[in-house]
Amino acid sequence: MRMKTWTRVLTLILALLMSCGILSLMGCTVTDTDPEPDPEPKPEPNPEPNPEPEPEPEPEPEPEPDPEPEPEPEPDPEPEPDPEPDPEPEPDPEPDPDPEPEPNPEPDPEPVHMEIIADGTSPYRIVYSATAATVVARDVSGLTKQIKTLTGVNLPSAADDTDAAQYEILIGATDREESRAAMAQLAAHSYAISRSADKLVVVATDESMLALALYRLESEVLKNTELCGKGYLRFPDGMVLSETREAALTVREMMGGIHPVVASSEFVLHGEQYSQKIRIAQGAASDGKYAYFSVRRAGTDGVGGVIYKYDLETKEKVAVSEEIAFGHGNDLTFDTKNNRLIVAHGLKENHILTMIDPETLTVIESVKIKPSGSSISYNPWTDSYAMGEGGKIDFMDAEFKLTKNVSRKDYAMQGYVNQGMGSDEHYIYFPLSYEDKTENLIVVFDWTGKQIRTIELPEEHESESMFVVGDRYYITFYHSGKDAGTYLHELTFTLEYRAS
Repeated sequence: MRMKTWTRVLTLILALLMSCGILSLMGCTVTDTDPEPDPEPKPEPNPEPNPEPEPEPEPEPEPEPDPEPEPEPEPDPEPEPDPEPDPEPEPDPEPDPDPEPEPNPEPDPEPVHMEIIADGTSPYRIVYSATAATVVARDVSGLTKQIKTLTGVNLPSAADDTDAAQYEILIGATDREESRAAMAQLAAHSYAISRSADKLVVVATDESMLALALYRLESEVLKNTELCGKGYLRFPDGMVLSETREAALTVREMMGGIHPVVASSEFVLHGEQYSQKIRIAQGAASDGKYAYFSVRRAGTDGVGGVIYKYDLETKEKVAVSEEIAFGHGNDLTFDTKNNRLIVAHGLKENHILTMIDPETLTVIESVKIKPSGSSISYNPWTDSYAMGEGGKIDFMDAEFKLTKNVSRKDYAMQGYVNQGMGSDEHYIYFPLSYEDKTENLIVVFDWTGKQIRTIELPEEHESESMFVVGDRYYITFYHSGKDAGTYLHELTFTLEYRAS
């Protein structure tokens, strides 16, 4: 009975589950869509009377309910419909056959140039330092001439000891504030050209660099037809012209360059006269420490004289020789290899040289040579000599044998008197004096005998001889009168600006 009861209970549970949908049995899925109803139970027959009770069976364990099926995953959501495509672009409208031009953008303002000369007139003047070297005033003269040639306008010039004006071209280290400010910015061995308000400022560290600055101004401004021509001259706004060198210009660079060179001299010492009769300055030479001067007897035919020795540093006289028969004593040179002074007699004795001991100032020997000359110079770099006389130069080896002879065209210049000579490693220098002693020249040759240039030397006394110590150049002059003797000056060579 109890078994049947359990069977019915199980049947009902099964029917109930089937009515709810899906039954998972042993891995199979059953779906009961229309379950049949349980049949009516049949009546049980009457039990036998007084039957022995059957032993109650042990209850079967209730079956564990099947685990609830895991819920099926929700289906993926339907994708959203694609957005509507962008409408096709409308075709560009046909261009207007006659479009209206867009307004031009405003042009950049043109630089405001410094109008130094316009329509043939100018408010400007050129100003230079009242204390500047003579060559600076000559530079200004050359600049004024060049500007007038190119523009037809003559700009006035004045020293800086005049009142300042609004419109000025400042040349060199003037006392104007603009010049001082520009000079303060200069590096060593340099120049600069720039505009400061209404003034054009040209500054340089020395006179040669100033000349180079003016040649630069000429090439980039004065010779530029966009900036300079008849009736006009302008300096571009913002333009700066400058140059810086590693070192100062050397004499060799100046002599071998293309620009004019001028010379100036500064007094160093006065070599005394020996007596009223022996007082005419002639030759000069140096061993690097001492200067030696030959001073001859006065008179057209005067022969013989003395040798003086001076300390170049202290400017003091060290010694003077006894009277020596060296003829006219026209020139001296120092032979560093053999440590001896050599006197070129000159004039009638132009084939004779006398050797002098520099310590005792006594004669070592006199020799007669085939070449001739009244001036002489020794080249220690080649151990050779050059002698000058009249219109020629004789080149000699260490034994005074002629190796080359060249003519001197400079000697044809009327009114100039040939004097002594000097030299350095590259060039030979001949000082010439005008016959009335109002001016001097230095004619330069190289050691092949080629004439290089002629240099003006504004000195009113008669030049005599030259020598070189390191990078310092010296020249001697004779002053007539009671203070005769030898006047030693140091030479300075400088580039000069001249209108081309």
